[in-house]
Amino acid sequence: MSIPQMHLPAMFALRAAVQRTLLAVVVPATLAFWTVPAIAEDSYPNRPIHLVVPFAGGVTDKVSRVFGERLEAILKQPIVVETKAGGSGVVGTRWAAQQPADGYTLLVGSDGLSLNAALASDDTFDPARDLTPIAPIVSFPFLLVTSVNKPYRDLRDLVTTAKAAPGRLNYATNGVSTGSSLMGEALKSETGTDIVPIPYKGGSEQALALISGDVDYAFLTTAFVQPYIRDGALKPLAIATHERSAAFTDVPTVSELGYTTLGKGFTWFALFAPKGLPDAIRARLEAASGQILADPSFRKTLAEWDGSPIGTTSQDLAELLRSQTDLYVKQLAELPAKQN
Repeated sequence: MSIPQMHLPAMFALRAAVQRTLLAVVVPATLAFWTVPAIAEDSYPNRPIHLVVPFAGGVTDKVSRVFGERLEAILKQPIVVETKAGGSGVVGTRWAAQQPADGYTLLVGSDGLSLNAALASDDTFDPARDLTPIAPIVSFPFLLVTSVNKPYRDLRDLVTTAKAAPGRLNYATNGVSTGSSLMGEALKSETGTDIVPIPYKGGSEQALALISGDVDYAFLTTAFVQPYIRDGALKPLAIATHERSAAFTDVPTVSELGYTTLGKGFTWFALFAPKGLPDAIRARLEAASGQILADPSFRKTLAEWDGSPIGTTSQDLAELLRSQTDLYVKQLAELPAKQN
């Protein structure tokens, strides 16, 4: 039995109907595929943002919470401060870097990123490669502090005691690859002393160890130690800068005391995201950060903690990360091989 032939007009009509159906289904689906990212970026943020803090307690937590409160007010979404401490900040930093680059996981990074890059013996993590810089937040100088119950009158007295008892004194650090650790090693190198580093997870643990007398001293930021000094639990012996601090006018600088390699002792904090963050979301976060940094009340809070601005843009932060890494490479090369 033969199949009847379809008349040409009917065949053309059927083909046109099929084409219309395909266009109705395929074209909207294709357009939706390409426009979803743009829509997601335009509506950012539309859910809570996690702000990862890689140290427990201390000034990192303090800065993160004050900054996060203001970021929440601008973005109109909850900012969840999430502490992931360990490994001198490496644990939380690498965890944040591995999250989706969608703007809902941010990181408060510090100068430890530059120091880790300077110390890196492999290529498993590079902050310049694996993170997106958004904006710097603040920098703080280091104070060398001790318990009020320790007998040291000043830094020279501490050094004299250390020289008389090699290996008997110790100092607290945030870990082996942090600014406080590098400051401690630089002091040992310049003074020719043998002082034992004791690592802690964060500033709060270091403060407790200092107050209890478990350690002899520590390099801690001015922002963190202010309350302990004000309450009479800790006393400053020197500030690791070339100029005296407006918040600690009676504390001598390391330069005044004759120590030349310790005058660049400061830590900084900045906002990062995982690598690959869309430009529109980065720009939104950078603009919000700039708005916070320009807020007189925020700047007043930082000034009360002896904090200084270090720029406002993602380009400023990228340059800070590069220049600080170069500085640490130079400082590490100047340390004896055993300390390095």
